[in-house]
Amino acid sequence: MKRDTRHILTGFAAGLISALILFFVLQGVDFEGIAPAGGAVAQIDGKSLSERELSRLAGETLIPLESDRYALLKNAAEQWLNDALLEKARKEEGLSATEFQYRHFWEKVTLTEADVYQHYQNNKNVYGKPFDEVKVALYQTLRKAEYENIRQNVLRELKTKYHGQIFLEEPEYLLPSAVVDEPKPFKTADSPIKVGAPSQRAAAEEYAGQPVQGNVNGPVTLVEVSDFHCSFCQKAEATVGQLMKAYPGKIKRVWMHFPLPFHQNARIVHEASECAAEQGKFWEFHDKVFQDPQKYKDEASLLAAGDELGLKKDAYRTCVQTKKYGGKIDANITKAKSMGVSGTPAFFINGAMISGAQPYEQFKAAVDRALDPSIPPPSAPAPAAPAKAQFQDLDSRPSQGPKNAPVTVIEVSDFHCPFCGKVKPALDQLMKDYNGKIRLVWMHYPLPMHKNARLVHEASECAAEQGKFWEFKEKVFANQQAYQDEASLKSLAKEIGLKEKNFSECVSTSRYKDKIEKDIKAAGSAGVNGTPSFFINGVILTGARPYDQFKAAVDNALNPGSAPPPAAAPARPKARPVTEEDIRGRPATGPDKASVTLIEVSDFHCPFCQRAVATLDQVMQKYEGKVRHIWLHFPLPFHKDAFRVHEAAECAARQGKFWEYKAKIFADSNQYKTDDALKALAAELKLKANDFSKCLESGQAKAAVEKDMETAASLGVSGTPSFLINGELLVGAKPLEEFSRVIDQKLNQ
Repeated sequence: MKRDTRHILTGFAAGLISALILFFVLQGVDFEGIAPAGGAVAQIDGKSLSERELSRLAGETLIPLESDRYALLKNAAEQWLNDALLEKARKEEGLSATEFQYRHFWEKVTLTEADVYQHYQNNKNVYGKPFDEVKVALYQTLRKAEYENIRQNVLRELKTKYHGQIFLEEPEYLLPSAVVDEPKPFKTADSPIKVGAPSQRAAAEEYAGQPVQGNVNGPVTLVEVSDFHCSFCQKAEATVGQLMKAYPGKIKRVWMHFPLPFHQNARIVHEASECAAEQGKFWEFHDKVFQDPQKYKDEASLLAAGDELGLKKDAYRTCVQTKKYGGKIDANITKAKSMGVSGTPAFFINGAMISGAQPYEQFKAAVDRALDPSIPPPSAPAPAAPAKAQFQDLDSRPSQGPKNAPVTVIEVSDFHCPFCGKVKPALDQLMKDYNGKIRLVWMHYPLPMHKNARLVHEASECAAEQGKFWEFKEKVFANQQAYQDEASLKSLAKEIGLKEKNFSECVSTSRYKDKIEKDIKAAGSAGVNGTPSFFINGVILTGARPYDQFKAAVDNALNPGSAPPPAAAPARPKARPVTEEDIRGRPATGPDKASVTLIEVSDFHCPFCQRAVATLDQVMQKYEGKVRHIWLHFPLPFHKDAFRVHEAAECAARQGKFWEYKAKIFADSNQYKTDDALKALAAELKLKANDFSKCLESGQAKAAVEKDMETAASLGVSGTPSFLINGELLVGAKPLEEFSRVIDQKLNQ
């Protein structure tokens, strides 16, 4: 117990001394000239300690502190310069600070909820929670990152335009720390380090105090911006190691910290790495963590790593526990963002950026160009012939058309995907126009966001057992929302004349569960990541394409080169002007003949749409009598319960209560996900219960919602919320100032 107390007191004292030194440094206290007139700071038996010797002895302690001080000062200088640049630019344009910010930054942010969902799908293992639980925070993080990236690009342009510079110089005695971690394989005997030498200053100036590996005077500087808990960063380590071995003595490798905000435990690892760097063991620590990043997530595991590396236990523990290098990590993040970094890993080879864990050849080419600037950048490769996917067991899948047809079209689809249903007329026309020349094969690909879709896919195979797959498909795509459970599927089986007992047994035993899974894996291996997708003689075509693009692909399969290939991305309907037909009969508020028409395209289960409600209320109040506000339905496909809520809203509109209904839903959208909840809301709004229920069940409201979605898409809308102000499209939950800017412009016209 006494020993533990002694350790605590010793650690406390060391921490207090460090804190006091840091305080004086930040207050601008000069540690030079502290010796008495005689020039000695300590003396015994005629021996004295000079101020110069004291600086050398205390260097190990002072250098990290001065490094933090320099980083903080440089960060402050950059902030001042950035503010001055933005102020100068906005005055030149005659804009307010708010107008400048939104015109040059926020207006260029294009993130949609669909983008957020795709990011979540690509990194699902990182978050470990359902999409609904993380989507709001994730949207904020990704939106802020996109905004910051745009802002830094503008600042770089302004620095060039207005000749903005920072002249702050780091203290010379920081320079040795830049080479503490130089490993033996990369040392150069003919390049001795001389403190303060011009070549050394030039090599270390921009990244003073950062861990460095290789030759500090090498002609190539490779800056690695990384996160210890990023799996892609871990993959890139082997490539960087290979590069260092291939160019001995020519590369200076600089490390910069960039722990991503959603890696909750990464920051403490980065702080600990700097504590290891204090004792000359950064790269050993770096290698150990990247061998098994998941092992190092808390203080205990990091202290154990310190023991294994032979670090001085007390000094390392105190450093980790006091978060001594938190300021340095923040400064690194700020610096990296100013360089245009928004994710990890990112690399700069003599200033040229490489984003992501790219192949070795790309790094090698960049180093070669840095060594010999006369080497031209690689020319764009000629477009390669599209890869052709190979599928096994096509005969075991539902198909139409001759087995020996010259063209095989594989349809990879999801019974609950609305876009999959819309492509049916194009496929029917294709089979008719190329009668006998096409074999159409079905592959199952129920998307994970459609929780009831897999059951429908299994049931379709039970229908196929009895030779009725295509009849089953026809019925389901005619009314996708109607088929969500066993009862509705059994009713469908009876309707198309299946043997009910056999069908029921097949569905209840999940007989085709493995077959569905096998299809999903096969399609995924061939490059499918969404529906609908098609393979025409093995060449992939994604999305609900128009007929002419299918025709061109089939013609090319029959006679290569006979038609231009379809675009790589799904064709979006071309935006067009708003017509009176688009908005006839839609819920509206404000004067019919108002100068400005504001069309709101929204989804009741979209949290960002919910945020826009208050702003729209402000708009209508500010421009009373001048704006007509019109609603269009646009439920997103991954909000599985939203479509029904929109149908109910349409039914409320038919009784003159749409806006009251909208206000109630957006007040608590999670409460309204079932028919019972929607009917309870109808009663609360004093709607006629029988008329409301009849409207919901008749399909009339469904048709109106679908028509709105098609209208919105044809007007250029692809996500929510979106707004059309006299035809000008605004995407996202914009602030009042942005709406005002556009509305004022329209009023002035």
